[in-house]
Amino acid sequence: MEKMVLMSIMTKYSKKIFNGTKHWEFRKNLPKLDDEDNLTVVVYSSKMDKAIVGEFTAGRILKCSFDELMHITGNENDLEALEWFKNYYKDKEECCAIEIINPKKYKNPINLDTIVFNNPNFKAPQNFIYINKNDTIDTLIKNSKKVEINE
Repeated sequence: MEKMVLMSIMTKYSKKIFNGTKHWEFRKNLPKLDDEDNLTVVVYSSKMDKAIVGEFTAGRILKCSFDELMHITGNENDLEALEWFKNYYKDKEECCAIEIINPKKYKNPINLDTIVFNNPNFKAPQNFIYINKNDTIDTLIKNSKKVEINE
């Protein structure tokens, strides 16, 4: 089954996703998925952009020990990264990450003002929110993609 989430990612990291230099999104919590689910992560670029800027397909979804996570994601020999991640995952028995596959930057980002105009109750998620078929976010994304195709 196809599942979509809107995930808040700081602008400096969302830029790295779409320029191809960030290959994993590290999280303390993951969306609930069944084994047969395919996950699309829609990126809400927080901080500077305050907009939905693109999406990526989730590849491997990891929930494992800190050491295993660092090994699989290739950070085990980066002392600076290790220190940052140790602090980030402090007191967590299981650490999580989502592999970033096929990132697609939207030609027409959907800014926060547009989202709130269409859904006055919208609040950018602290972590992520599920996107349901034909809800406001889903409709805005579909309409944004139609504009790209018709140009």
